[in-house]
Amino acid sequence: MVERFNITAKKEYLFLLDFLINNKDLDFYYTKDNQRIYISNTYELKQLLRQATIVYSLKEKGDYVGLILIWKSKGGNVTRRYIKIIAKDENIADKLLTVLLWNNFFEFFVKINKHSRFLKAFSNKGFKFFGGRGSQLLLKRELKVGENKNVFE
Repeated sequence: MVERFNITAKKEYLFLLDFLINNKDLDFYYTKDNQRIYISNTYELKQLLRQATIVYSLKEKGDYVGLILIWKSKGGNVTRRYIKIIAKDENIADKLLTVLLWNNFFEFFVKINKHSRFLKAFSNKGFKFFGGRGSQLLLKRELKVGENKNVFE
């Protein structure tokens, strides 16, 4: 079952770290001083989780199989919400994305490699091409008519 990840559950960090290290994905990183940082230790994991505003995880048989998070990026007068996802397969990514979108009504962006195995999951959920640079795509999902912004913002 997809659940909100409890950031204060420090005992879960090692299990989550093990999953992230064993399921490397070039689209799953955080940025510090314009450098991409891929998670390889608990310090980096804590930094990633501190930057996230919402985190959902999925476990199967007690092991992590997927993680999705949102973080805000502010530039000028614009705040964007970006999604990062890592999962063992496309089906798990789709489940995580579905729960995230059911529970959060924002305009979302995702930076993703144009050859990512998760591209179809984003496309099926209404994400559209918004821009790109090299092998990276910027996708955007706008609020749909009738959707309201979160009251918990």
